[in-house]
Amino acid sequence: MGLQTVKWPPGRACAENSDNHHWEHFPVGCDDDRPEWLTHLGQCLESANLSETDARRVRATVYTALKRAERGELSIVSGQGNNRHGVVEQMQVTGGKILEMRLEEIEGDELMKGKRLRLYFCEPARCLGVLLGLVFAPKDVNSGDWKSRQNSAALDALALAEEWESSLG
Repeated sequence: MGLQTVKWPPGRACAENSDNHHWEHFPVGCDDDRPEWLTHLGQCLESANLSETDARRVRATVYTALKRAERGELSIVSGQGNNRHGVVEQMQVTGGKILEMRLEEIEGDELMKGKRLRLYFCEPARCLGVLLGLVFAPKDVNSGDWKSRQNSAALDALALAEEWESSLG
């Protein structure tokens, strides 16, 4: 049957007055059970040569976003072109099964110069209240192929979500 996700919108992360959701992450590291997407975030921060203050600000924004998603407090992306606002968007390239969290929308400003920070996740139907963190991918706003990279990250997240689903038996 394959991966089934909850009805969206509003799903879990954008459903007001929700407080029973929790994050699971796939895959996790072999040595430390740390989510791989979190390791990628750390690598991205390190390669950006951010000050310790700015790196802490990015980490705090990610933490805030995760907590707000657990409570269903994130907004759905709306609008067109440069007039788009909101935090969570359904990725059409994945048949709507993968969601993109636009992290700079949490603080309302650029977190990393020239980059848009994205967390790809899903809301699997078979596990009550689960928000499944899958892929962290910074998007270079100055790159001409940002759309293909975005789609590739979303498809990578879909493959991981399907692998996670099949691991449940």
